[in-house]
Amino acid sequence: MARINKNKLISGAIGNIVFRDVRKKQIIQQKRKDIKQTTDTIISGSEFRKCSSWAKWLRIGLTSFLANHTDHYMYSRLAGQVYKAIQLNTALPKGMRTPVNSTMDLLTGFEFNTYSPFTKYFAPEIAALLNDQNQVVVTVPAFNPKTAMRFAKGTEKAELLLYVLGTNFEDNTKYTEAFTRLPIEKKEETLTETVWTSPVLPEGQLLLVCAKLFFYTTTKFTEKNYVNNKECSPAKVIAVKN
Repeated sequence: MARINKNKLISGAIGNIVFRDVRKKQIIQQKRKDIKQTTDTIISGSEFRKCSSWAKWLRIGLTSFLANHTDHYMYSRLAGQVYKAIQLNTALPKGMRTPVNSTMDLLTGFEFNTYSPFTKYFAPEIAALLNDQNQVVVTVPAFNPKTAMRFAKGTEKAELLLYVLGTNFEDNTKYTEAFTRLPIEKKEETLTETVWTSPVLPEGQLLLVCAKLFFYTTTKFTEKNYVNNKECSPAKVIAVKN
């Protein structure tokens, strides 16, 4: 049913025609036809929703690592990247694919904060592998902080956090975590190669190997004043293992 509203414009529907009042302007549209979803469309939609849930699962596990220092669109970007990775699993049908039984290499290089991309602040290539004991082995090559790094404004000291998050997406109270910190000072000429080996990790988990830079200043009264915030907190996924 259509009627004249207070702006003396038609509002409502007559048959297949819809009348709308948008900012005191008359808008006329044809009613949309209901789209009948196929079984494949329904499954695809369900899989996308699952990917959003899996991405949320990862975000919860990464809470302490990220400390809310991400760009505003990180959550949706991560969900989209998880969905793209799942689509590459052609060995299993839709509805059966999960991050644990799929190759999630597309998450490698994912930047958690596009306002301060990790690759713009830290040039050395960090490598990570999973050994026969199910330990993550991370190698940071030798580098000169003055030429291979960018420090946050007003700082000359930093820490490189190497962090591993593991989950099987079945119990969000049983995440696996392992980490270490590498101190860095701008005045140092060269830092030697660093190799860090995590503890033995549970099998059957998706492992995210991440790196993050913390910048800080010091005074004679306080040991460390960290300056990371939403605008400057470089962090990314170094590798994904499962």
